[in-house]
Amino acid sequence: KTLDGRSTREVTSSELRAIVAPRVLEILRLAKANIVERLSRDQVVSEVVLTGGGAHLRGIEVTAAEVFGLPVRIGVPATVAGLTDSVKQPEYATAVGLVLFGPRGEAAPHLNGHAGGGPLSKLWSWFISIWN
Repeated sequence: KTLDGRSTREVTSSELRAIVAPRVLEILRLAKANIVERLSRDQVVSEVVLTGGGAHLRGIEVTAAEVFGLPVRIGVPATVAGLTDSVKQPEYATAVGLVLFGPRGEAAPHLNGHAGGGPLSKLWSWFISIWN
């Protein structure tokens, strides 16, 4: 039994696949529709980069390529020096990207040569020095 009092049961990998595969297709189709809706006519998408723990799903690249009709690759944080192999995984790509570029995709001030001498700037420099 589980903590909430429900009984548990074992499922086969094929049963689990029958549940997960349709949800993955649904998510990919929703993502595609969302991207297409937000693209302007002058923007071109040349590839899809998958991140997050779902990028570990067997066959996800092939499935995503079929849904999007584009090349697909798994994104991992690879351009930051000092990362251990355990952090160079797709589930950490978003967190590392947010640290480096923020929620709007803009490089941190020190990366653009605009670092000030304030405490926040010093904290940012210290944090970045951990990765280098």
